[in-house]
This record gives sequence, structure tokens and C-alpha cells, in this order.
Amino acid sequence: MTVKFAYQPPLDQIRSAMANSRKIKGEVSVQNFTGSGAENEVEIGTEAQEEGQLNVNRQDMQDVLNSRWGQTSGKLDFNNASQQAVVERLRDPWLAPASP
Repeated sequence: MTVKFAYQPPLDQIRSAMANSRKIKGEVSVQNFTGSGAENEVEIGTEAQEEGQLNVNRQDMQDVLNSRWGQTSGKLDFNNASQQAVVERLRDPWLAPASP
């Protein structure tokens, strides 16, 4: 997954937070994301190969980031989102009550 920070990402703190999570399965890598005008972005990955475990790891990594650095901007990264996250994002606005 690619994560954009509003400031220079604290790579060591991100690595430590991911390593201390007991939920994330497999080795976690955290690298600066560079190129194509990328700024303040990191790439976080796991060695998990099975799609189901990747989706679980993705959610667990997002939970770790949210608990440590606060909520995300609310933008969904379709390149890194699980199928379920996309379905929920598209469905949820339709379930909200209409404004008066």
C-alpha cells in the first residue's frame, strides 16, 4: 500500500509500529516512495502471497496507521484497496439518509 503523509514520513516509527503489530502476518517492509512527483509518500508491503491474507494485512496496516497517526484523509486508493473496501465505499453513500 502507498501512504501519503502531510509531512516527511517518520520511517523508523512506521517500521516499529508495523513490527509491533501482532495482527500483521509476515515480514513488513517500509520504503520511501519516489519518482513521478511523489512527495512524503511511503510504500508499505508484506510478504503475504495469498489474496485473502493480503486483504487482512492491508486492513491491519491501516488500523496501525490510524491508531498511531490519526484518521486518513478519507480518500480511497483504488490501486491498494481491497475489493470489500471498494464495495463499502461505493455502497455507503447510498445508505445514508437524504438531506432535508
